[in-house]
Amino acid sequence: FNHTHTWFDPTPRGYFFQRAWISTACTLPPPLAELWLHCLKDTTIVLAGDSNLLMWFSRIKQRINCETVRARNDAVWHTPLTCRRPDINFTMAWKLHGYPEHPNSNHWAELSDFTSVCERIDSVPALGKHIVIVHMYIHFTIHHYAILLNRLKCVTRAIKDLLRRNPNARVLIRAPHHAYNGWNPIYGGDMTVPIYIELLRREFRGLYQRVVFLNLWDMSVAGENTDYHPDEWIDQQMVNLALSHACNMAPAISL
Repeated sequence: FNHTHTWFDPTPRGYFFQRAWISTACTLPPPLAELWLHCLKDTTIVLAGDSNLLMWFSRIKQRINCETVRARNDAVWHTPLTCRRPDINFTMAWKLHGYPEHPNSNHWAELSDFTSVCERIDSVPALGKHIVIVHMYIHFTIHHYAILLNRLKCVTRAIKDLLRRNPNARVLIRAPHHAYNGWNPIYGGDMTVPIYIELLRREFRGLYQRVVFLNLWDMSVAGENTDYHPDEWIDQQMVNLALSHACNMAPAISL
């Protein structure tokens, strides 16, 4: 059904039972491999974000069993990644969200690999089934909110253009998650989250019917997550929720 509810669902949005997330907003399908393969046939997934979406690349790769065609350089953590599965015409690619991630050494990212989220979205073609997942959080927490706001204005412009030229595109925005541990000065960063979520809701106003808001805060709190990379079992449930939304999005609506 219409996914506008993802922007307004009251908290809590679900609960964990035996480490499985039970949503109170919708019924999630069982995480069966054949369901994902059916849903993601003839699909390209574009992951634009930091290492938390890099983790999702690995989780989805395990489920789809796609073959890596562009692998990470072990000396460069944020090397772009791509995998494909020709028999179902599936492709998935992850790339760092760019500024304000600072490539002060090749250990983090090659300068030539830096592409903004806006450019990545602008590169999605007018034809074909594409799922675009965007996440901008951890690297923004050490900057003024104006940096996030600036990027969000660009991203929403790019998403509007994408949905006009490709009605089959599906877009999901991953919101902040709870974390106690990380590099100074975020250490939890929980005070920033209400402001970040408010900025997301404000800048995406007018796109609620076409964009899914992955508010994973309740899930990360209920799982007592500690790290800025969510614990694997929590992360797997986050991916289940994201793919469930992507596989059941409403038909295209004119912008």
